[in-house]
Amino acid sequence: MYKNEIFKIIGRISMDTITLDITKSKNDIQIGQYCEIINTKNDIEKLAKKCGTISNEILTSISKRVKRVYI
Repeated sequence: MYKNEIFKIIGRISMDTITLDITKSKNDIQIGQYCEIINTKNDIEKLAKKCGTISNEILTSISKRVKRVYI
């Protein structure tokens, strides 16, 4: 999610890299900007369901290179 826009994951998830389809974005997204993967609108359970797995697998698979912000 970036500025309240949700984007579709395209292609395969590889290691700790994903590709998002931002072609229809209303925002001017630039290389290096951050987006939220898990938040109140797209919680871990929804993400796990979309990926055909459980939330624990998603959480334990996130690389240490990914910045985490806990609230």
